[in-house]
Amino acid sequence: ILAWAAPPLAGMWAVGAAKVWAERRRVLVAVAVPTLYLWAIDRTAIRRAIWDIRDETSLGLEPLGLPVEEAVFFWITTTLGVVGLAL
Repeated sequence: ILAWAAPPLAGMWAVGAAKVWAERRRVLVAVAVPTLYLWAIDRTAIRRAIWDIRDETSLGLEPLGLPVEEAVFFWITTTLGVVGLAL
């Protein structure tokens, strides 16, 4: 996840770090709110067996009952969208 997300994030930061920093509070809220929502919905779906995460594709780390891969994915993709829109 970090490997495919790092190049676009680096490019966005290279071009617009000053803008993102100037709007850091808005960016933080705009990332945090949907990320927390998506984490909650994903955790609920996994617990209700709406979908399943295979052991072979997971590190086995589940902070707050959510696989770490899922948490990082939602955080990174939300960050990409928010920073992209802010720029």
